[in-house]
Amino acid sequence: MKDASSHRGEPKSPFWLRWVPEEIAGTYALSVVSLATLTSEGVLGDHLYGYLLMGFMALPFFIAEAATGLAMESLTPQVLTSGAAEWVSLLWPGLLQALLLWWLLRRGRHSVRSERWGRLLATLTTFLVIVSGVVVIFDQWAPRRPGGIPLLVLGVLQAFFVFRYVYKRSFAAPLPKVDS
Repeated sequence: MKDASSHRGEPKSPFWLRWVPEEIAGTYALSVVSLATLTSEGVLGDHLYGYLLMGFMALPFFIAEAATGLAMESLTPQVLTSGAAEWVSLLWPGLLQALLLWWLLRRGRHSVRSERWGRLLATLTTFLVIVSGVVVIFDQWAPRRPGGIPLLVLGVLQAFFVFRYVYKRSFAAPLPKVDS
């Protein structure tokens, strides 16, 4: 019985390599959730520091959140002052970016353009998570420093998954045929 990947002409990859896009996007989503948790629990000090780091990690979607957040705050200020609304407004830009990252990497099997954008976004988000962790670890305020360790560990783990994805994809592409 033939596997679906061998039927399409793609080399069959080991089981642990089939889930690399999910691992990359999941690691990024976990780093976003950990940053939101650190911010809401006050580990990073004030909430502004966490919002700035989240804006750094999920910039395009964070700009959209700021625009819609300001409009929603003018409509219903009582609802948005609750802790759950603050949590959601901090969390959704990063989770939406993780979903986009997963979709681009998963679609990269069928589209060269999606694969390029997925690799670019995966590399960019990995870099941003690692830089955010390093910034928090080497911050001048000592109580904030331990909060950067989870971000740095998740960034290094995500870098490992991105490396595996790039390595796997570079050998999965068939060689071009050359006329003799």
